[in-house]
Amino acid sequence: MVTISFASDAERNRLLEGDPGTRVAGTSGGESYTVVKANGGGYVAVNRMCPHLGRIEFSGERGSSNGEWIKCSLHTQTWSLKTGEGVDQYDRALPIEGSIKVLQVLECDGEFSISTD
Repeated sequence: MVTISFASDAERNRLLEGDPGTRVAGTSGGESYTVVKANGGGYVAVNRMCPHLGRIEFSGERGSSNGEWIKCSLHTQTWSLKTGEGVDQYDRALPIEGSIKVLQVLECDGEFSISTD
């Protein structure tokens, strides 16, 4: 397990107290992630930047999520937070090139970590 670090305790608390889809930037093991509060409970992490052009941060103002998907607003590309595959907001498969890696995040007493297995 590798601990996820956030910019501040306020960011960590925003994730803990937020609704599904709340997104916060974090780092773990030298990698940058966007940690998302998943719909139905729990948390996942994805690469911090959209893979399409690598210019939009999922955790920034131009990204969005509802806890089931995460979207880059630049070209409205959307990925499932369950499978990492490209989808639209109605969970229909779309021909989006590539997928994103979705990592399960464990939260215990306000501390977040990613399994390295």
